Amino acid sequence: NLDNKSQTDNLSYAFEHGKTLIDLAKLSRKVRDYSESEDLTIRAIQKFELAKKNDYLPLSYHNLGTVAKYLGRYDDAVSYHLKSIDYAKGIGKEDIYAVSGYNNIGTVYKARGQYEKAKEYYNKGLSYEEYLSQNPVKKTRLLDNLAYVLFLENSNDSRLPKLFFNSLKIREDINDL
Repeated sequence: NLDNKSQTDNLSYAFEHGKTLIDLAKLSRKVRDYSESEDLTIRAIQKFELAKKNDYLPLSYHNLGTVAKYLGRYDDAVSYHLKSIDYAKGIGKEDIYAVSGYNNIGTVYKARGQYEKAKEYYNKGLSYEEYLSQNPVKKTRLLDNLAYVLFLENSNDSRLPKLFFNSLKIREDINDL
């Protein structure tokens, strides 16, 4: 019974409940139950805010952004990914969420045929060079996506097809086939 617990116990319970909800939300997303994932994520965010713990807010908003894209709510997807990046700054995880968020935002714009905006966000992600040097899989994802957008817009960009080949070489080097 929550009434018999101290305020600290209530906050701890809310945080643990939020962690469980976000785990369930991620599972729901993986099985493509996007509405359930969204509902669970919103409930998790409420628990984290109640507990005054922001550690899981970047992950929560990242999940909402991913789900919103699958549901075709592209403006929401962009907004949620930007919130994820913003919250990540406050907990020292900006690089992780910025690279992933910018990639996902680029993908939203690619899906909408807004190639200039897509390139802008892929390039923002690629600007985290130090982080990407330690995370080559994320780098190759951004390079692939940037190259694909250049290809889709029939660009005469001199980096094509080199971007594709560079990405492939990195993947082969790290055995990410």
